[in-house]
Amino acid sequence: MRLPFVLLTTFIVASFSLPSGAERTAAAERWYSAGSEYVTQRMQQTRGKRRAKNVILFIGDGMSITTVSAARIL
Repeated sequence: MRLPFVLLTTFIVASFSLPSGAERTAAAERWYSAGSEYVTQRMQQTRGKRRAKNVILFIGDGMSITTVSAARIL
């Protein structure tokens, strides 16, 4: 039972061409520059001058993946 799975997995991995080192480096540089631009833009935005009155801190204990996903969606 395990041998067909291993062969299928090997075939799938071998059938996709992986990017070369230069392509990976170029992609990494694009992601880095895009992230750097985003951070720079966010830092230049003005924020409200008022101070927060109350702070609510949620400490999750024993939360499952489902609970965490629901909290992110909310």
